[in-house]
Amino acid sequence: MLVALFACRQDLDFDIGFHLRAGQWIVQQGAVPRLDPFTYTVSTHPYIDMLWLYEVACYGLYRLGGLVLLSLVHDLLILAAFGLLFLRLRQTRAPFGVQVLLLFLTALCLELRFLMRPEILSWVFLLLTLLALDQRQKWPPGRLLFLLPLLQILWVNTEGLFVLEWVVLGAYVFSDWLMERRAPKTLLRALALTLAASLANPYFLQGVLFPLQLFTHLQPDDVFHRFIAEFQSPWAIARQQSAPFFPGLALALYKIAGLSFLFLTALTLRRRKPHEWLLATAFFALSALSVRNISLFFFVALPVAASGLRDLLESEKPWAAKISSFLRSPWAARGAALFILLLGLRVATQAYYVSDRRMVHNGFGLDEGQIPVKAVDFMSRFQLGGTLLNNLAFGSWLDFKGPGPVFIDGRLEVMGPDFYTEFLNSYQPGGLKPLLDKYGVQLILLDHMADIPWVAQLRTLPDWRLIYFDDLSALYARKDYAPQFAALDFRSALAAWNMGVEPSDSVLTDLQDKRRFPLADWMDGFGVFEDYPMPLMRVGTFAYENGQFQVARDFFLKALQESQGRYYEIYYNLGGAYGRLNRPDMARLCYAKVLELNPSSAWAREKLGLAP
Repeated sequence: MLVALFACRQDLDFDIGFHLRAGQWIVQQGAVPRLDPFTYTVSTHPYIDMLWLYEVACYGLYRLGGLVLLSLVHDLLILAAFGLLFLRLRQTRAPFGVQVLLLFLTALCLELRFLMRPEILSWVFLLLTLLALDQRQKWPPGRLLFLLPLLQILWVNTEGLFVLEWVVLGAYVFSDWLMERRAPKTLLRALALTLAASLANPYFLQGVLFPLQLFTHLQPDDVFHRFIAEFQSPWAIARQQSAPFFPGLALALYKIAGLSFLFLTALTLRRRKPHEWLLATAFFALSALSVRNISLFFFVALPVAASGLRDLLESEKPWAAKISSFLRSPWAARGAALFILLLGLRVATQAYYVSDRRMVHNGFGLDEGQIPVKAVDFMSRFQLGGTLLNNLAFGSWLDFKGPGPVFIDGRLEVMGPDFYTEFLNSYQPGGLKPLLDKYGVQLILLDHMADIPWVAQLRTLPDWRLIYFDDLSALYARKDYAPQFAALDFRSALAAWNMGVEPSDSVLTDLQDKRRFPLADWMDGFGVFEDYPMPLMRVGTFAYENGQFQVARDFFLKALQESQGRYYEIYYNLGGAYGRLNRPDMARLCYAKVLELNPSSAWAREKLGLAP
């Protein structure tokens, strides 16, 4: 139930756009791409699309049932992966309570990766490979020799992690050789056929070598590793004052689980088969290199941990008997069921996500609050297909629905490190104009919260004007492009937000006397639906960065009113707007409220002139 609740969310992954566009292009052209067909900046770069079969399937599902069907199929794949993982846990014969606990832990750690991405297919393929090898003694050798190469043909044409089948097979070959002191001929044949099957892709040897290119993203000096969060090590990510909200629970649980699994494996090493400790160690090292690999570690190491726990609980130690008895008791089962039910309620009300300020919404289809659907529709409706500079994440949806080629998108292996570095330099002071001049840019589509450095530079460039914005994105045009669109006025846009009447300061003063109780707010999350007022926060921040402090104040007050003063960061932003409006008394009220809700806020203490 909990996995299904986590999986049923509106998709907020930007990459789905270029997956759909690539699938559409392949169907229309009847071939896979060789050079990049979607950008005007790197159109001569090679495009090795090892996801082509996945993308064609995605496009087919989209044509059949739209984004709702596409997200539903991905949800079913996630459930299938956890079902296969449960089958592997059952084979360990560990106490059922241990199996449930480990599955619960895995769901909490992996829900961050419940996205419409081809890596979910890699989860399924990896687990099928492990299940087939675990059950190989029960099957005729010919069935194994048929299944594993067939799996490789599917894998090599849907996701770049197909080399993991080689790794797993190699570990089992080594394990059997070490235990039996002779070469496992059936496994060696399976490995040879699997390696040969990897050549069954449109790019032949070039496609087989493609994962080596992906592996470079895990190197510390790689530019993508430094700036793309999912390539960074989970052991290097730390909470910062400038970014106080991130899902720290998942990372903390991963670290605890990872070290515990290794300790269990070492403690029961004599009872472990060589492939068990070899794969658990190798995949832990892989997960330590990159956040995106954490899921792979859990799928491989969880049954090893369950076997280790089973062995400890079957020992003759008095404490082992007591724990084993407790895990088998009805009270343990009832307690676990109650805990999972309560957590499920917080997921269903979205309170689980809002506590980390994650903009995750339950349901199916696309989350238009995270994808620039409205802005791209505006561009297409008015045929604004001029030379475009775009936010990297927005490039994917522009690939699929935009009126023309894009500047950049999330296919990093196509973009290349040099071009990506050039793009990053535009965020440095004075770095935007050289990029605009070099590529003759006529339009800029940006995320007005993520691209604040661009917003600041555009304020100094008189040749550019704002012609469109919504709660996620903003579109700027050069003065000689699309003259039918006048520069937008922030104040005139307020009517679209039902804010024709300026919010009163009483919104703040009324909340000032109402003390919030964190425990009561947390308890509300079990039965009261929560939705963070991010659209209002985004527009308020955009107005603030454009020097429209009165407009910013109005939006922050509206956000405060809608959230009933629950979130301290809204008070902080509102205090900044009041400060800019030369209203220090109201600003101090805001910062005092910040300290009431978050006593550790160094920024608020500094604003109030208090000691750190």
